[in-house]
Amino acid sequence: MKCLILGAGPVGLLTANILKACDFEDFAIWTKDVGGMFNKAPDIVDIPLGQRTLFYDKQMEEFLNKYVCKTTNTDLSHKNGVFFRGKVYPYPIQYFAYKLPFADMVKFYSSYLFNKKTKGTSYYDWSMNNYGKWMADNILLPHTWKTLKEDLREIDALQYGKKVLPFKMFSKVKDLAFDKPDDILKILQHNVEDKIVKTSINKICFDDGISISSEGSVSVNADIVFNTISIFDVVKMLSIKDDNLQVAINSLNYNSMFGCIFILPTNMVNDFGRNIIYFPEKEYMFSKVVINKNNGYTSITCECSFRRNDESKLACEAYKQKVSDKIEHQLIQAGILLNQIISTYKRSSFIVKPCYIITDPDYYSSNSFIQTYLEHYHFYNIGRFAQWSPSVRVEHAFHRALYLIQKHLRLVP
Repeated sequence: MKCLILGAGPVGLLTANILKACDFEDFAIWTKDVGGMFNKAPDIVDIPLGQRTLFYDKQMEEFLNKYVCKTTNTDLSHKNGVFFRGKVYPYPIQYFAYKLPFADMVKFYSSYLFNKKTKGTSYYDWSMNNYGKWMADNILLPHTWKTLKEDLREIDALQYGKKVLPFKMFSKVKDLAFDKPDDILKILQHNVEDKIVKTSINKICFDDGISISSEGSVSVNADIVFNTISIFDVVKMLSIKDDNLQVAINSLNYNSMFGCIFILPTNMVNDFGRNIIYFPEKEYMFSKVVINKNNGYTSITCECSFRRNDESKLACEAYKQKVSDKIEHQLIQAGILLNQIISTYKRSSFIVKPCYIITDPDYYSSNSFIQTYLEHYHFYNIGRFAQWSPSVRVEHAFHRALYLIQKHLRLVP
């Protein structure tokens, strides 16, 4: 049976390594570039850019240790923080509420203990029910609004909100991640290097099995496809033009992300001892700042959500420059950039499209139709943007890859 993997990000490389661990060799990886979201930021300097996190999972740890490399993990509360009212608190803030100003601490605990539950299923209701009014109003709801920019009473919490750590009054849930994710990714790539074909895919046909064509009219036939690229890109490449499929894909909603990167000497940066800092307060344009250091320089990547209908604005260089200037000013306001008058060593930007999946009322039926449609032809989606599910992270995609390989190829590593 011929198997084809589309995309070579963390999910695609993990899927390929699972096949390799099963001694299955009849597969190839077609990809435009290697690294996926890890490579979205432009390589403007030899410093890691953007968030590069592989969240911990016990079964994935066992697989990596056996077939890839020995791994260690760390509690993200030591690396991540939340900026609130001029200070940076450990992440997740609900477990460090005792560090808040006294009035806010009292409001947090009292609103959690005496919370009036509602029967709603929206993200708004889910936040209120699980964390209380103070946490919802000050942290969760404003931060989620900054990324989705939608009415949070219309967002399905079952699909979106579960990625927030649950809160338990008398115990702490650790948020663990693997150390050195870039090194893990490099070894995953090295293990299947001979299977990677760098090419741009331009056509997918389901006439007689699965036929996929690339630039230069090179094509390959496959019995089964494990896809890790966005379903928006997949639908554009389908040779079949189905009106129902087009209606479904048009019903899916998302926002994109404008990433602004600053490279400057480390002595000009106050990182508060954190690699990632979340900014829930609405007066800041960015929802998250990622800080990485190397050889005396520091990269600061600021993530800003924007709606699809704002894409034309960001195509204008003058507008992007204006937005970047405002972000730089706000970094100084927040105290991340120490100097009031600065000249950044390098400044750049990038756009990730799509980035934030919106689970509005049309989401579930439209996405279910698309996924079922493709699976009918043995074309299986794995990963957040392939499955079009915001709650899916790499560890969840790993489990889905294991399941699909066992079910359809009868293989177990």
